[in-house]
Amino acid sequence: MKELKRQELAPKGLDHAQVRRLLREVELRGDVRASAIFHLLLFTGCRVGDLDLDLQDLNLGERMGSVTFRDGKGGKQRVVPVPLPARRALQGYLESRPRVDSQKVFIGERGPMTDRGIRSLCSKYAALCGFPIHPHLLRHTMAHRFLETSGNDLVALAQILGHESLNTTARYTRRTQAALAETAEKVGW
Repeated sequence: MKELKRQELAPKGLDHAQVRRLLREVELRGDVRASAIFHLLLFTGCRVGDLDLDLQDLNLGERMGSVTFRDGKGGKQRVVPVPLPARRALQGYLESRPRVDSQKVFIGERGPMTDRGIRSLCSKYAALCGFPIHPHLLRHTMAHRFLETSGNDLVALAQILGHESLNTTARYTRRTQAALAETAEKVGW
């Protein structure tokens, strides 16, 4: 028997309620570092490896801001705008950041935070929220939300995510199974 070809769907992301729940849990705990990390992931679509930032990589102002991801996938560098909620979260963290001899932005208990430390933070909040959370899921969440609010501007999203090919970015235009089912229900005769 011939195997059926799997239909490619969009990468999964969190829905609006889950994002609000995550950010509310972080706020309730007063965890300014987690807030800054989650806001950066949700508003810039960066990869976990991109969070290995130096203080000089941040350019935060009242009206606008940006972050320079220097060591992206494939050794690429990109400058990404940082929206106001993420700038506020970063400023809040930077004001309470431990005074250490490190230029790294995110500091843990034993020095600069690693990928493993950020993944552990995601696991902690996944347990508190009751749904899976990992850095790449937040990247997917940002990509879906960006396309919803930008009128499907694939070129801008590709630039923000650091994709060289629009084909890579185009996978976010595919619908989820739930969205397909919802649309199919609207069909009537």
